Amino acid sequence: MIKLFDPPRHETCLRALRDVFQSGLWANGAGGPYVRKFEGEFTRYVGSRDTVAVNSGTSALYLALRAINCTGRKVLLPSLTFVSAAHAIRLAGAEPIFVDVDESSLNISIVDLRKKLTEDVAAVVVVHFAGRPCDMGAVTSLARDKELFVIEDCAHACGATYHGTRTGALSHLGCFSFHPVKNVATFGGGAITLNDHETKRDKLDDARWCGIETKNRVGPIYDVKDMGWNYYMCEASAAMALAQLPQLDEKNKKRREIARFYDKELEDLSWLVTSPYSEECVYHLYPIRVMEERDRFIRYMASRGIECGIHYARGIHQFSFYANSKLSLPVTEKVVNQLVSIPIYPSLTREQLDEIVRAVCEYR
Repeated sequence: MIKLFDPPRHETCLRALRDVFQSGLWANGAGGPYVRKFEGEFTRYVGSRDTVAVNSGTSALYLALRAINCTGRKVLLPSLTFVSAAHAIRLAGAEPIFVDVDESSLNISIVDLRKKLTEDVAAVVVVHFAGRPCDMGAVTSLARDKELFVIEDCAHACGATYHGTRTGALSHLGCFSFHPVKNVATFGGGAITLNDHETKRDKLDDARWCGIETKNRVGPIYDVKDMGWNYYMCEASAAMALAQLPQLDEKNKKRREIARFYDKELEDLSWLVTSPYSEECVYHLYPIRVMEERDRFIRYMASRGIECGIHYARGIHQFSFYANSKLSLPVTEKVVNQLVSIPIYPSLTREQLDEIVRAVCEYR
C-alpha cells in the first residue's frame, strides 16, 4: 500500500530523540533547552519577531486569538478548513463567520471576505490551504483599512513564501502545526510566530503553562494572574522539529517537483481538475477534484494499493454544531463533494509516482 502520508523516520530524528530520552528532561512548562533552541531557530527561519512553541496547531490558534482579545466580536475564516479553527474562535469568546473560497486556489475568497467585513469584525484567520499561500496583499490591505488583526493558519504551509516572505511572517500572528503528517512532523506540536509589537510574548508564555508567571518565577515560588493551560511543547517534539528544520527547504522542493510531475501527467484528464502550479506552495497536500463519483474513485485507488484522503468532506458551516440554514457558500459546497488528496511527500519513489499516475489515468 502506498500511504497518503509518510512521517520522517531518518537517523537524525532518532539521534535527537535518543538525546532527549537520555537527558531525563522530557518536558518543562517554562520551555526546556530543546524548546528554547527550536523557538530561536524557527524565528530565524520564518523571519518573525519571535516564536512561542506549543503542543498543537489548535492550541496555537486558540492562544493567538485569546491574545488579540476578540471576545464578543466576530472573526472571519474560510469554511474549507479543519474544524479546530472555528472551535478556537468560539473558545476565545468570538463568533466565527464563514467565508467562501476561491475555486482555483481553494484559499479564502477575497470577494466574499470583502462583503463580510462589518464593523463588529475583530480579526481574519486566513488558511494557506494545502500549502498554497493566500493572497496576503489583498487580505492585508482590507484588514489595514478596517484596523483588523490578521492571523495566519500555517498548519499546511511551513516554509511556503508569498512574494519572498515566509508564511507566519506576513501578519500579526502565525499559527503552525507539527502534527505527524505535516511538512515538519513531530509527536504533537505547534508554534505561534509574533510579528507585531502589541502582542506580548510573556502573556503567551504564561498561558501555555497554566497561567504561571514564568518571567518572575523563582524555583517553586510563582504567581498566577490569569487563566492558562498545559499547552507547552515537550522536549521530544522540539528535538524532532529541530532535526528536520535544516532539510525543510529541500524537502519542500521535492514536494514541488512531485506536484509538477502530477500536473504534467494529469493535465489531459477531462474528469479531473488540479490547482494551478505555484513555486510558493509547499504542497502539504496535492488536492485534485474528481468531478463525479468521488467516493468510487477513492475505492478504486485503494483497490490499486494507493491510499487517498479527503480534505475536507464538509465545510465547517455544514457541521451540525455550526449549521446556519441562511448561509450559502456555493464554491465550498461544491468542492467538498469533489476533493481528493493523493499521496505527495518527499520519500515517494519514481516507481511509486508512476504507479499512482498510472492508476489515476486508468480509472476511466
